[in-house]
Amino acid sequence: MSIKLYAIFIILFILSFVSHLSAQKPRLDQDPKLNNLIHSANYKTSKLGELGNVRKVGSGKQSMILISGLGFSDEIWDSFIESRKEKYTMYAITLPGFGGTPAPPMPSQNTSYGERTWTTAAQKAVKSLISENKLKQTILVAHWQIASEIALGITLENPELISEVIIISGVAKNVMADAQFGRALTVKERASYVDKGMAPRWFKTVTRDTWDDNNWYPYEYAKHPLRGLQLWRIAYNATLPVHVRYLCEHWTQDLTVNLKSLKTPLLIVKPGLSKEFDEIPGQRGGVRQLTIDSWKGVEKLNPLVQTVTIENSRIFIMDDQPEKLDAVIESFLSGSKAK
Repeated sequence: MSIKLYAIFIILFILSFVSHLSAQKPRLDQDPKLNNLIHSANYKTSKLGELGNVRKVGSGKQSMILISGLGFSDEIWDSFIESRKEKYTMYAITLPGFGGTPAPPMPSQNTSYGERTWTTAAQKAVKSLISENKLKQTILVAHWQIASEIALGITLENPELISEVIIISGVAKNVMADAQFGRALTVKERASYVDKGMAPRWFKTVTRDTWDDNNWYPYEYAKHPLRGLQLWRIAYNATLPVHVRYLCEHWTQDLTVNLKSLKTPLLIVKPGLSKEFDEIPGQRGGVRQLTIDSWKGVEKLNPLVQTVTIENSRIFIMDDQPEKLDAVIESFLSGSKAK
């Protein structure tokens, strides 16, 4: 079989796989014997406050930190890095627990997810990276869930360290919870919602099959079927307790709350999705709610906040529309430094 015919076969297989998933009702199985709120007995942990991996690339005068989000390693930045090696010195970060790296120990059972133990520790670790390398006015670029709040958290606490912040396909808050209650929840209410509801009543005993059926599908990550499947497999590699811990912490926050006090230019790049995306059978709308709807009205909160939508792209805008993303970022950085 030729390479071309093989590729066509694989694409057709993936499309049929996605169609099959979309046509079936998602599993809702629970297993009372499971406890996804703790590591398995033989899981080897890292030290709290350590990053999973840091890869330094480039020789430019301007420093740039790239933070990979939920489920992914620094490898997602490969093409992004390649075109910037001469202009920037980049530090590509893998959060602990992803990309084959060990996660920190689980906090004690009575620790609220609202304390965001792992996320806050990772935030401090990135800040230490900035300090240890004596980076001045560095640029933070974050992709997807978790990475967004780490980047914004550092910037809000230490605006003198950061020149610009760029969030790609980030998530401001759990708008699905807001829809459930009919109003925007406070941060305290979000923590209670997770501590007393979602964590013990759903995530604790959810099976891996149920998780996969109700989580992200390959077509939500990227337009190209092969790339979407590759990204889905990468995200799948992390253990379920690691995913659950990060996600539960993530659901307790609302990034829009403190934007009024932001003193650093912020660019939020949202995926445009497409008419084609909305027409996928069984498409659930979660990506649109989180990466687009969750940022509604943020530009009115602070003149330093700018939002841009890149059409015909999904969560991995850097794969779907790399040239358009590059142009948007360079325009933002040029405009910011000109002011």
